[in-house]
Amino acid sequence: MDNGHPNAMASTGGDKPDRKVIFIQNDEPPLKAGDYTLSVTQTTNTAKPNSFSTSRQFAVSGERFSFQSGEIDSVFPPNLANGEFDGSLPCVVFNRQTLPWERYLIEGNQDAPWLAVLLFDADSKPDPKAMTAKDLVKQGETITVYGNPSLTGTGALPSGTFSYPGINPLDYGETPDTPCTVIDVDLALFNRIAPSVNDLEYLVHIREVDTIDTAKNTSEETSYAVVMGNRIGQNNAVSYACLVSLENMGTYLPDDDGTPATTFPDGTRTVRLICYRSWQFTANTLDQNFLKLVEDLNAPGPGGQKLTTLQFPTGEAPPTGAQVTQALAAQASGSLTGAQAKVLAQNAFGQGYVPMNEEFRQGATGVSWYRGPCLPLQPSATTYTQPKSSDAANRYNPETGLFDVSYGAAWQLGQLLALRNKAYANALYNWKKAVTAAEASAAEQAVLEQALSGDGDTAGAPPFAELLARRRRALASPPPLPDVVATWLGQLKLLTGVPFQYLVPHDSMLPLESLRFFTLDMTWVDYLVDGAFSIGRASSVRQQQDLSRFPRVSAAAGAAMHRMRRQRTGQVFAATDGPPTYTGFFLRSQVLSGWPNLQVNGYATPDDLDSEIKKLRLALLGPTCLFCLFDGDVQQVAVHQPPEQLHSGVELDVDGIPFSTTLRAVTGATPGAQFTSDPKGGPAIVTTPMRSDQQTLEARNAADTIKAKLNSDFNQGITTFTSAEFALEMVKGVVKVNFNRQS
Repeated sequence: MDNGHPNAMASTGGDKPDRKVIFIQNDEPPLKAGDYTLSVTQTTNTAKPNSFSTSRQFAVSGERFSFQSGEIDSVFPPNLANGEFDGSLPCVVFNRQTLPWERYLIEGNQDAPWLAVLLFDADSKPDPKAMTAKDLVKQGETITVYGNPSLTGTGALPSGTFSYPGINPLDYGETPDTPCTVIDVDLALFNRIAPSVNDLEYLVHIREVDTIDTAKNTSEETSYAVVMGNRIGQNNAVSYACLVSLENMGTYLPDDDGTPATTFPDGTRTVRLICYRSWQFTANTLDQNFLKLVEDLNAPGPGGQKLTTLQFPTGEAPPTGAQVTQALAAQASGSLTGAQAKVLAQNAFGQGYVPMNEEFRQGATGVSWYRGPCLPLQPSATTYTQPKSSDAANRYNPETGLFDVSYGAAWQLGQLLALRNKAYANALYNWKKAVTAAEASAAEQAVLEQALSGDGDTAGAPPFAELLARRRRALASPPPLPDVVATWLGQLKLLTGVPFQYLVPHDSMLPLESLRFFTLDMTWVDYLVDGAFSIGRASSVRQQQDLSRFPRVSAAAGAAMHRMRRQRTGQVFAATDGPPTYTGFFLRSQVLSGWPNLQVNGYATPDDLDSEIKKLRLALLGPTCLFCLFDGDVQQVAVHQPPEQLHSGVELDVDGIPFSTTLRAVTGATPGAQFTSDPKGGPAIVTTPMRSDQQTLEARNAADTIKAKLNSDFNQGITTFTSAEFALEMVKGVVKVNFNRQS
C-alpha cells in the first residue's frame, strides 16, 4: 500500500515542469516473506458433527542471504568515487520497489524496513567475508528447515558474536549451506552508527521518476525503492558503505540519540550482519562533484585543440578552403608538395576519415581511407546506387592510389549481421520467394487475361470471367513485409548491433572525458541496410528484383526506426522541412560509471526548451560510453542527473549552522519548489540534529524539526510527515549541464 502524501518535485535544473519526481512513503507487499498457515472452518446447520476444519501451510519466498542479479540498480556515491560528497548520505537504489519491506524489522511492524546502509570510517573498515547460513546460527545449535525436516545442520556462530534472532528454523528453500557475505561489527561501533527503529522509517522511500529521457526507456515512468544511510563521511578520507540486513533486529538497535540497546545477551562483543553490497568513496573538498565532472568534458587536446565533433585530432588548426583548393589542384597536376599533402590529410581528418591498414585478396597490403556513419559535418548529397558486392561500393582515387572503403565496409557489415540473425535471414528469404511467386502469378494472370479475353470489352469470356476476377483480386495484395524484417532493419538504421570500431574507427576520436557531436551519413546507412537486404541475391535477375523492392523495404525500416523509442504521452515534436537530418553525440566519461541512467535532451536552438528534438536512440555502449541519436539537427544537448540517483544529505556550515537543509514546499501550488528565504527572517534552512559523533543523523528528530519549521514559518499545514516528505526535504537539486555543438 502507499502511505503518506505523494510529493511531486519539479526539476530544479531548468527543465520543463511536466518532468517530475514523486516521493512515496512505502510500498508494502501483500504478504511478507515467511511461512504461513491457512486455516478454514465451515459450520453447517445439520446435526453434529457440523463443524469442519482444514489447514494448509505455504511459504512466501524472498531474498534473504543474497540478492538476485539486477535487484540493485545503483549506489551513491559511486564505488571508488573521489569527489565533493561532503554532507552526502550514501544510498542504494532498488529496481523492485517492495523489496525493503518484504521482511520484518520487528515482528508485527508492517511499516519498518529491514534493510539499512551503514557507513564506516577508514579506521573501522569492514571486512566482508564469504560464509553460509549456519554461520549465523549459534554454535552447536541444531538447524532445521521449514518444509524439509530431514535437512538439518549445526550452527557455527562463535561465542560472543550476535546475529539474527529467530533465523532458525530457516525458511522454505533455504539450507544451512546457503552462501552469504557477512561483516562483523564491534558492538560499541554498531551502537554508534546503526539507525534507530524510528530513524529507519524515514530512511527508506519510493521514487517514481520519469525515464523517457534515459537509456532505461521501457516505460514512461519507473518506480525505485531508495534506502539511505544515516551517516556522512569524513572529508578527505575514505568511507566504506555497506548495505546490510537488520531482519528481526529492531529491539537491538540503539535509541534515536545513539544510546545503546540493553537487549543484547551478556558477553556480546560483535554483531554479525549479512552484507549485500559494499563500496567505498572519498569525500573531498576539491570541487569534484557531478557538475564539475561534466563541465570538465572536452578539455583541450594535443596542441591546445578543442574539438566538439567526432574527428581524428591533429593538434593543429584545420586548413582553410583556399589551402584545400590549391592542394587539390596541385595533386591533379602531379606537383603536390609535402606541405600540401599534409593539408589534404588534415582535410580528410576533418571529414571523419582515418587511414586504415588493408589486406587485399591477392595478398598485397596497403592503406585505405575509412569513415563511419557518424561524421563531424553534414555530408554532401549522394545518390545511393545499389552495388553488386561490397567491392563495388568502394571508391578509388587514381591521383592518390588510395581506396575509400567506407561504403564497402558498411555493405559487407550489413550482410554479415543479417546472416548472423537466423530469424531475420529466414523471414527475409521466405518473403522474397513469396514476392517472386506473386510477381510470377501476376505475369501469368496478365497472359491469361490476354489469351482468354473476348472482344476486348470484357476481362475474360464466359465461363472464365468470374474465375479470372477472383484470381485478380487475390493477387491484388502483395505479400506484406514481415514485422521481424522491418523491425530488425529499423534497429539497424539506428546502428543497433554495429560494432563500436565501425562507429568510432580510432580511439583518439573519442578520448576519455569527451562529448563529441556527429551527423549521421544516411548513404552509409543505406549501404548497411542494403547489405542486410542482399540475402538470396545470387544473380543479375535477383539484383534487379531487389533494386525495385529496396525503396519499399527501406521506407518500412525507416517507419520502424521511428517507433523504437518510447516518447512521452502526448508529446509532439516540430516537423522538419526537407530531407531528414539525423544527428547525435557520443559521451565517453567515468561519470557514466556513477550515473549510468543520465537524462539527456536535445534542442534545435540553444536555450530554447520549445525546440526539443525527438530522440531515436539513447543507449549505453559500455560502462563509460553513451550513444544518442536525434531526429533532427541538434545544436545543444542538456545532460541531467537521473532523478532516482538524486542524492540526499545535509548542508555544512551555512550561516553559522553546522548541519542544515534548505526547505522545500510540501503543500500548495508548487510542491517541491525550494524556498528562497524564511518569511520570519533569514535563509530558508533548518538545523538537522546529529548524534554526538557529528556524523550520524538523527533522522526522526530531523523530520520533527523540519515539519515544525515548515508549519510555523511557511504555513504548510502538514499533519503527517513521512519518509516521502523527509526525502523531499533532504534531496539536493538536479544538476543540468548544457553542451553546444559550436562551442
